[in-house]
Amino acid sequence: MEQKEKISFEKSGIKRRVKSIWNTIKYGVVPFLCLAAANVLSWAGNQLFGAKHGMQPNIAMDANIPFVSWFILFYYVCFPVAIVALFVAFAKNRKRGYDVAFTVTIALLISGLVYLFWPTEFPLEWKYSWLPENMNFFDRWVRLLWNTGIPTCLLPSQHCFFAIACIISVVDSDNMSWWYRTIMIVFNICVVLSTFFLKQHFILDFVTSLAIMTIIYLIVRLCKFGDKMDSWITKREVMKQNKKSTK
Repeated sequence: MEQKEKISFEKSGIKRRVKSIWNTIKYGVVPFLCLAAANVLSWAGNQLFGAKHGMQPNIAMDANIPFVSWFILFYYVCFPVAIVALFVAFAKNRKRGYDVAFTVTIALLISGLVYLFWPTEFPLEWKYSWLPENMNFFDRWVRLLWNTGIPTCLLPSQHCFFAIACIISVVDSDNMSWWYRTIMIVFNICVVLSTFFLKQHFILDFVTSLAIMTIIYLIVRLCKFGDKMDSWITKREVMKQNKKSTK
């Protein structure tokens, strides 16, 4: 009997933890789905219907940036880390979570329009010129990356959007540990650098991304979008609680 009671107690404890975690992050689910839909529309849509060639917004400094293939690790982990950062933002500060999610969603939709009406291109021939004769594992991985999709969704950079969003989520939010802030800032700076080192983006792509994200986020904060969403959800929670108490 004691063993059964112990197992039952442990199961109830696990359920309480799972429920507590869900109650903390559940408000990030719908914003994440909206963000993901915007990403599909802006990038995948242009891969299907966008132009096959475009302008090359490079500057002299781009030619001096070295090719560093192992930075592909940061490039590929960018989106999973951004998902974690979004839900952590909601868990720590729901208002800022809504602000960041809405900012990225709008930025992605804007990028889709730019890709469609003003496509920019990083020519594969120029990319291949950076590959060494004796390619290592990371070099081959980068070449595989280059061969996937139409290379015209450059300006602005969506990887930079997410990297900037992750940095904003830790800089403009409370109750986050110093080590988490440090890891997020350093990692996402490496994500931005990876777009240059892998010859996926020009410097101007990052500058444009930074400008778009900064302007949108400032407007969203001035309009108090996150505060209004948080207030609306709080009222709904109070109404549900009142209904339960009256039953």
